[in-house]
Amino acid sequence: MKTPLAWFNLLHNRVRTAVAVAGVTFAIVLMFMQLGFLEAVKASATIIYDALDFDICLRSTDYLHLADARALPRIRLYQAQSVQGVSRVVPFQVALAPWRHPLSGEKRPILTMGVRPEDELNREPAIQQAVRRHLVVPDAVLIDTKTRPEYGPKDTRRFGDRDRDVVTELGDHRVRIAGHFTRGAGLSASGALLISEPGFFRVAPGRTFGDVNFALVRIQPHARLDEVIARLDEALPDDVEVLSRAETIHRELARWVYQTNYGLIFLTGVAVAVI
Repeated sequence: MKTPLAWFNLLHNRVRTAVAVAGVTFAIVLMFMQLGFLEAVKASATIIYDALDFDICLRSTDYLHLADARALPRIRLYQAQSVQGVSRVVPFQVALAPWRHPLSGEKRPILTMGVRPEDELNREPAIQQAVRRHLVVPDAVLIDTKTRPEYGPKDTRRFGDRDRDVVTELGDHRVRIAGHFTRGAGLSASGALLISEPGFFRVAPGRTFGDVNFALVRIQPHARLDEVIARLDEALPDDVEVLSRAETIHRELARWVYQTNYGLIFLTGVAVAVI
C-alpha cells in the first residue's frame, strides 16, 4: 500500500498549510491585478483611434498625444487627396474644451471631437448613424454615456435618454445635448462628446477653419499601403507625419505606457508583484 506522504505533509500542520496557501494566492492575485491595470491603460490609450475608420493618419510633426495633437494647414487634406492610391481624406478635430455642469455651473475640461456628418469616419455604425442624424446644427452635441457623473447627468450616474435637449455651455457657447453614444474618452479626459465641425470651431479656443488636427486617409481597394505611404511622404511637406494605422496605435501606446505616469506606475506594480 502506498503512503500519501505529500498529503500527510499538508495535513500535519493545517494552520501552516493555510498560511502558505494564502500567501501564494495573494501573490498570484496581486500579479494578475497589476497586469489587469496595465492592460486597462493600454486599452484606454487607443480607445478613440480604435473607433476611427482609416488606413493612414496624417498629423503634425509636433504631435504630443490625442488631446494635444497640434494642427496642420487644411490644404494638406487636398494635397493628400491628389496622391495616387488615396480614396478619401477626411478631417478629424480634437480639443479639450470647458464644459459647464448644467446645474452647478462648475466647469471642467471635456474631450471635444469635431466631425463632418457626411464623412464615414466611425467604424461603429450606431455612432455614425447618430452623427448623421443629430449633428446637423452647430449647437448640437452627442455626449458619451461613459462620461463621469461630475459632468452633470440627470440620473446622477451616467448620461442617457433623460439628458436629451439639456442646454448648457461648452467653451462659452450654448450647446444642446441632441443624443448620446458609448465609447469612452481614454486617458486624456473624464468625458467626451462629438460635435459638428462648424460647432467645433465655435467652442474650441483659438481654432480656425484653416487648421485640422488629423487628416485620416482611406486607400483604394487594390492599392498597396506601403506604396501609398511612400507617395504621401514624398508629396507632403515636412510639417506632416505620415503613419499607418498600426504605427499610429503603436506610438500612442508607447506614449502612454512608457512616457507617462499612468503606464510607469503600473509597469512598476507588475514588477513588484512578480518579485
